[in-house]
Amino acid sequence: MMILPVFCALTNNPETIAEKFSLIGYMLLTGMGTVFLVLVLLWAVIAVFGAFAKAEERREQKRIMEQVKNSPAPNDVSAPEPVEVAEPEEDDGALVAVITAAIEAYRSAEGLAGTSYRVVSFRRKNGGRSWNARSAD
Repeated sequence: MMILPVFCALTNNPETIAEKFSLIGYMLLTGMGTVFLVLVLLWAVIAVFGAFAKAEERREQKRIMEQVKNSPAPNDVSAPEPVEVAEPEEDDGALVAVITAAIEAYRSAEGLAGTSYRVVSFRRKNGGRSWNARSAD
């Protein structure tokens, strides 16, 4: 990128080797200085945004601490009663029907309705809980 202007400047303007090297040095320093200046400006912008974010976080923490200080202390300090969470009954047949209908709707929209496919099995990975089930803790 910088070679072409240097080459043109070397072939047209300067007459002596010293002038050529001086022009090369000037162009080199100008290009590197410009890049360095842009990097410093980017660093400054990022630093300013980081300072604003930290100040906002400190203000939010201070507001929360004020709310905690101003809130009345509870009279009863005993442990809360455990809440029982009822597990929703899973109807796998309905879920499979909905998923199959969605797949068929997609395949007919994409023009793949004539091709066939086969569902081999449905298993929950690692025996984990359902994605919408809430934990008891």
